Amino acid sequence: MSLLRQGDRGADVVVLQDMLNHVGAAVPVTGNFGPATEQALRAYQASAHLVVDGLYGAKSRAAMAGVPLPGTLSQADLDAAAKRLGVDVASVMAVHDVESRGYGFIGHTRLPVILFERHVMYARLASRGFDAAALMHAHPQLVNVQPGGYHGGLAEHDRLDAAQALDIDSAIEATSWGTYQIMGEHWSALGYASALAFETDMCQDEAAQLTAFVRFIENSRPLHQALRAHDWRAFARHYNGPAYAKNDYDHRIAAAYRRHSPQPVAA
Repeated sequence: MSLLRQGDRGADVVVLQDMLNHVGAAVPVTGNFGPATEQALRAYQASAHLVVDGLYGAKSRAAMAGVPLPGTLSQADLDAAAKRLGVDVASVMAVHDVESRGYGFIGHTRLPVILFERHVMYARLASRGFDAAALMHAHPQLVNVQPGGYHGGLAEHDRLDAAQALDIDSAIEATSWGTYQIMGEHWSALGYASALAFETDMCQDEAAQLTAFVRFIENSRPLHQALRAHDWRAFARHYNGPAYAKNDYDHRIAAAYRRHSPQPVAA
């Protein structure tokens, strides 16, 4: 079942409405995700100490089924992040909606969502004096001048484990981690004692991953300024790189901000 939001229709919405009624809401089972369904979902999310975003995804689904996912963010975590960054909560929630990958861990495991970047591994090994070209010849799926070789899911941890056998720190640095996919190579700039300390935090819970994200914003003046100014194009460009427009990140964040803002916001 994919992420559901207001405006969706169909059998999956019927399941959501049945689940809401099962946990005590009084929602007509129509198959139409309208304002009443969103209001009931938000009330449930608040009672379950989840992020109150009105979106029905893996976290709300698991909590309603009685098997909540471990280490999830709460609304209080996002409120605190907004206060620390000096921005409105709607801004942080908008970025969370679009830039996060739904949940920072893989299912009910305590393994964070990661993506191992073999071209960054090449660069990190070379910077430490390794013969990166020779290692690329021997392990092209782990060390390469070209990106790629992604397997996704748990298989990315297999790639990371194999890369750590070559060099632990380089492998951690060559991996993007958790809810916000922060690259490990930033560990020192973000105030962590070591690459391994960064990895340990990313395996802790989503709140620790959010802390890394907040530090990442604080460490980048252009990102911080763009977030404060609601300049979503600049934010997406600095966060996602020049290819941000291909995935429409800026427009998606702007739409999410309008949805979360308590006051109407002009397009």
